[in-house]
Amino acid sequence: MNSNFRKKLINWICLLFIFAIPFGTKKFLFFLPFPFTNNAVGEYSSVFLYGTDIIGFVFVVLVFLFLRKVLSELCKQWWMTAVFVGLSLISISQALNVPLALYASLRLVFVILAALAVAAALKSGYTSIERILTALGASAVFQAIAAFLQFLFQRSVGLKLLGESFITETSVGVARATVEGAELLRAYGTMAHANILAAFLVVGLVSFYCLYFRTNDLKKVYKLFIVLSIFMLWLGLVFTFSRSGWIVAGIATVATLCYGFLNKQLRNQTAILFLVLVFILGLLFSTLNWAIFPRAHFTSHEFSVAHRWEYNKIGWELMQKHPFGVGVGNQLVSGVEEGIYKSHGLTWFWSWQPIHNIYLLIGSEIGFLGLAAFLLLVGWLLIKRSFDFISIMFIGLLVFGLFDHFTWDLQSGRLMFWVVLGILMGYKNQHLKSN
Repeated sequence: MNSNFRKKLINWICLLFIFAIPFGTKKFLFFLPFPFTNNAVGEYSSVFLYGTDIIGFVFVVLVFLFLRKVLSELCKQWWMTAVFVGLSLISISQALNVPLALYASLRLVFVILAALAVAAALKSGYTSIERILTALGASAVFQAIAAFLQFLFQRSVGLKLLGESFITETSVGVARATVEGAELLRAYGTMAHANILAAFLVVGLVSFYCLYFRTNDLKKVYKLFIVLSIFMLWLGLVFTFSRSGWIVAGIATVATLCYGFLNKQLRNQTAILFLVLVFILGLLFSTLNWAIFPRAHFTSHEFSVAHRWEYNKIGWELMQKHPFGVGVGNQLVSGVEEGIYKSHGLTWFWSWQPIHNIYLLIGSEIGFLGLAAFLLLVGWLLIKRSFDFISIMFIGLLVFGLFDHFTWDLQSGRLMFWVVLGILMGYKNQHLKSN
């Protein structure tokens, strides 16, 4: 295999893998032995083969075969990753359900290897940050279009082969938002939940913010495409009805504008982007305020808020009882078997869900040392590089981790988180120049 073909192959497999992150195409293989059976935990006790597993495996193997030296350098540089993996594997010995812990550990190792492969492809020049951001952004736009159609028709739109759940107006157990007494479907895209879609749309949004600053005056058509894409992503975010998504999108947008205005070379472009965003958000608020405002508040009596608070308390209680963790993938098992969920008033099957905070979730499964290793890895990544758009993207996912669990234990969420972490590992900061 000549070097030019090898480079193109790795580049296209990398981009295909990144573009496919939100696609939930999967094949059920079998259930793992589980101490209790109910629909609420079926997803967490099942073994699936995902389409992204196949693409990711091919990608990792190619990087290992042809970029072994770069991969080795990255492993030495980011040795804290190995410490984190080691502690995760050790936690298996604490698991009530060892097969489940082994499966969850295999999933964790896979996404970390995928992150290192993305970093190696970037660092070696086999792909570029512009191509990766374009793949992320284009995939997010596709999801935003799907979200718009799902909301418009209030059902799934025929993307089953890409992982879309089959949903009708009468489907039970589907996330909905109440607007003026009407129950409206929250758009899922091809993901498992509206909040995961919202997180990916934010990743795509920041990708286009970055690409906006990296285009020059000769590419006005591309610039127009970027502006239209930003509009579509904000529109898709509205239809997820994800309050955490709206909050993180707002934080990421403010951070982007602050970064641009503080950089003398980018002030003119930032001023234009600011006006574009004022127009886009003004248009959305003026036409969709009936959908936005009823959802734009929190009360302690809401199930989603009250249960998250109880899940957090369960996580802290498990960490205190099991300082070395209960085993990867075993938080739900241990919490139910030890009666902790019931002691917090969560007696129904549907309320037995993972802790909606990845920091408490990691701490409960891998222990205090595992959580410390994770925080050190994340902190080290952010400290070693100067603040830029990729940092904003990653921090956005870390903020999502305060409210939800999908970046730790669900396929699209895991891939999203670790791929962005891999971009941070492999991407060398470049100063952006004003156009």
